[in-house]
Amino acid sequence: MASYGADKLDYTAKYASAYLTTRVLGSDRVISKSFKKYWVSYKSKPTNTDITLSYIKNYQTTPTTLTTRVKTDEGQLESHLQLDTGTLQLKLAFTVSGDSAPEVEEIAALYEPKGL
Repeated sequence: MASYGADKLDYTAKYASAYLTTRVLGSDRVISKSFKKYWVSYKSKPTNTDITLSYIKNYQTTPTTLTTRVKTDEGQLESHLQLDTGTLQLKLAFTVSGDSAPEVEEIAALYEPKGL
């Protein structure tokens, strides 16, 4: 008989370098795409916390950081950079502070297919 569950919770253990990576955007590599604009909508971004946005082109292993503009009134980070590529993944890295961390609601990217 298998048993499941948590034996003990450790509320002092914190993961200081949390991140998430999107699924591959524009998964058809045959059609080149021109990615142009990127958004991260957040519900909250407490004091001393941050969100860093980066990208990974064509399944490369090392992400490249995007320069973002914080739109506080809209609760968004925004970046503009034209990337011509077959596929793209976006990576969000979170800076946390004690028990506080940003809460992200949405990640979006605008792109257009290029001619065949």
